[in-house]
This record gives sequence, C-alpha cells and structure tokens, in this order.
Amino acid sequence: ITWTREEILATVSQGLGSYLPDPTTKAFVRVPQYADAKIDKTKGVLICSTADENALLPLTADLGKGVYHSFDYDFYYFNLRENAQNRVNKFLGIK
Repeated sequence: ITWTREEILATVSQGLGSYLPDPTTKAFVRVPQYADAKIDKTKGVLICSTADENALLPLTADLGKGVYHSFDYDFYYFNLRENAQNRVNKFLGIK
C-alpha cells in the first residue's frame, strides 16, 4: 500500500480497493480496501490483521488458517494497478 519496506502499519484507509469474490456469485468484484498491511522483516512476510480468518478459511484451506498468499493481488489490487501505471509512465517519460 505504501511501497516502502518499513515495518509501519499501512491502514485499510490508505488502500485504493480490493478485488474479491462476491460471496453469492463467486465472481470477483471491486470492494472497498479489505486488508491492512505491515511488513515483518524478521519473518520475511506481509501481515494483514484485518482479514477475517474464518471467512477466508474455505478459500485458503490448502495454505492454512491465516495464510493469505493466494490473495496477494486481490487484497491490494488497485494499489498494484496504480503502481504498475506509475512505473510504465516513468519508463515512458510520461508525467
């Protein structure tokens, strides 16, 4: 969300939105930012404390409760999209 490697919490309010499956249709839809983010350098992982472990368990059962690696893009989709556009613009010299 912040594009730094600092161990500072990036809150949900700092995110641009997530892309998650609709509980009824299972189709992916844009939703308000779902997860916060905090880097843990000791463990080498990204921690998201706002994700609902129980609600996501059916979707993450293969990885284990609380492991959201399969949601890396989904949780932070619109921040990733903005960052990719910024990088392309800088590469192409577009302001």
